[in-house]
Amino acid sequence: MPESPLKFAHFPFIEKILLREKQHLSRPLLIFDVACGPGELTRYCRIPDGCNLFGLDLWEYQLRQAAERNIYAALCQMNLVEGLPFKENSVDVIILGEILMYLPNSYKLLKDCNRLLRTGGILIVYNPISLLPTTVSRLKKWSRYVYQEKDTISADRQDNWKHAKRAVRISYYSLKSLTDEISSANFNVSTVKAFRLFRNRIRLLRKLENYIWYRNLIKSIVQKYPGLASDILIEARKTN
Repeated sequence: MPESPLKFAHFPFIEKILLREKQHLSRPLLIFDVACGPGELTRYCRIPDGCNLFGLDLWEYQLRQAAERNIYAALCQMNLVEGLPFKENSVDVIILGEILMYLPNSYKLLKDCNRLLRTGGILIVYNPISLLPTTVSRLKKWSRYVYQEKDTISADRQDNWKHAKRAVRISYYSLKSLTDEISSANFNVSTVKAFRLFRNRIRLLRKLENYIWYRNLIKSIVQKYPGLASDILIEARKTN
């Protein structure tokens, strides 16, 4: 059982989406794993046969770890704030794993995804949400002015980004604002799934996830009230 099981509970759901989409095609399924990091998608999700998986990320050291998985067809380092410079109507599935939260122009990335996807293509977004995103955003921005680690960057104030270690979260969403932003980029939101109530920085909560009764309790709460979840997975299809 992986550490913090609920943290990775969305990957089997992504696997089901990929299997479903591959069944409809006689050609290879082209998938972009945007903000692929060290390749967690390929660790917790079985990529179906007949898929070409491409990984994109900001950090070179994470791309090296992803390459060690030997599953990605190609990996590319790029600053996602600058967009996705690829051919339009060429991709079947795009996965945005915890990346919108770091971008000052997240809507631009969503529009870029729409441009790259073939008609009817699938967008999968996994991103944190909050009941009070505006309040949390103000508190976080204030805390950044007080203290920010030297090896981190803010995507809205980038400086020598290739030499940083990680980014600072700058965009905060509620469930409604996230689904609204995706829909406004010409996507039809078809599925919303929640898996966690807490992001589990507290050691006790991580330990509780080892118990089935606790995991089932959390899942039952967030499935009934997804707006209370700490993060959300959204499946949407390109409308035009």
